[in-house]
Amino acid sequence: GSFVKDYFIDLLLCGSTIVEAKTVRELLLAHHGQGINYLLLAGTHHGSLINFRPSRVDRKFLSTTLTYSMRRKFRISDDWPDDERHHLVRDSVNTFCADVGLGFDLPLYREAFAHLAHCPRQLVPILSGTKTIGHQELTTISDDTACAVTSLDDLDDYRHHLRRLLSNTSLSAISWINLRLGHIQLQQIKKK
Repeated sequence: GSFVKDYFIDLLLCGSTIVEAKTVRELLLAHHGQGINYLLLAGTHHGSLINFRPSRVDRKFLSTTLTYSMRRKFRISDDWPDDERHHLVRDSVNTFCADVGLGFDLPLYREAFAHLAHCPRQLVPILSGTKTIGHQELTTISDDTACAVTSLDDLDDYRHHLRRLLSNTSLSAISWINLRLGHIQLQQIKKK
């Protein structure tokens, strides 16, 4: 579609090994996710994260066995409303995941789905009773429905988290996309 995102691999050795160089206090999960994205995009399986900032150079090995064809095989479990906006998001999810596959870091999917389905980011008031106590930036499908994108094995804890968030907003629902290798789950959490 019209979604474009640039990635810049620091070093690709012999077309098969990624080296991602950092100068940070410590290597974080986000750096690891970025490195895995690069492996998947380059169609390779091995690489390294190297941090030059500490007094002793820190190196972490990156590895994946996922292939392009493995990442593109999935089924969708759908328990979403049957309206035009949800159809657009569902189609965007299906099309994008069929094209690039699963297994990338979540920010890529969040950006792509929001762009392709024309879902804006909005500041949603967080309420305590009737008093606004803060704001949370959320991607919204409609004026009263937010969208969450996760990649979780255990959905029960996060479902509880979404219900708590929902109960402290004026939203009526959160439409939830959970991406796991081989399975995309679409469900909606409604305000009780």
